[in-house]
Amino acid sequence: AKFAEGEKILRDALAVRSRNGGESPEVIGTKRDLAQLYSDQGKFKDAETLERSALESSRRVFGPDHPQTLSLMSELADELRQLGRYSDAEAMSAETLEAKKRTYGPDHGETITAMNNLAGVYLVEGKHGQAEALYRQAVEAATRVRGAEHPTTLETMQGLASTLYVQGKLAEAETINKSLFEAFIRIYGREHWKTILSGDQLGGVYIMQGKFAQAEAIHSESLSIQLRTAGPDNPNTLVTMNKLATVY
Repeated sequence: AKFAEGEKILRDALAVRSRNGGESPEVIGTKRDLAQLYSDQGKFKDAETLERSALESSRRVFGPDHPQTLSLMSELADELRQLGRYSDAEAMSAETLEAKKRTYGPDHGETITAMNNLAGVYLVEGKHGQAEALYRQAVEAATRVRGAEHPTTLETMQGLASTLYVQGKLAEAETINKSLFEAFIRIYGREHWKTILSGDQLGGVYIMQGKFAQAEAIHSESLSIQLRTAGPDNPNTLVTMNKLATVY
């Protein structure tokens, strides 16, 4: 109901502002807000259409390298990825990365995020070598600029670890995932959902390596936490139960 109400308000606002303002910043902003609402509801095709319209207007009104334009490019790339149009998502993500390098420089947080996003598209496309190379660049830049335990650095390391895992590079994937798991425990505590997820990833590497005792220890501890904090019927608890079952 809230989504429907919000959608109607934004549609009405867009109709009024479009009549009065053409391609004004207010119209562009309203299109972007409505596109985000569509995306939140899983209406990715509708979101894409509005994102494209807002992006074209933003390029004309603000210019191709304006922060608003660059943000819209990132959002459009994400909609394309959600739609499974990976080739289009790759092209838009690559264009966004080059524009952010031009605008912000190679070591800016926005540029590192754009590297992350393009590497993620490479990963889902199965372009593992390109994904690994770009994730390594992003990890190096994020660690140097933001620090080893900044959220952006940790997220980028998770992407690299996943890329190594799917390539069967399990020794390095284990090393990175162990480092991440320890960092999440220090930063968030063992019971935080990010720590649970990190433990699941490390446990998955252990299973692939045949290190079942280590996998069992992590998944058992995670399950105990989830049963206490979320209950037995929580979807995430059930996922951990299934992972633990694969160990036995």
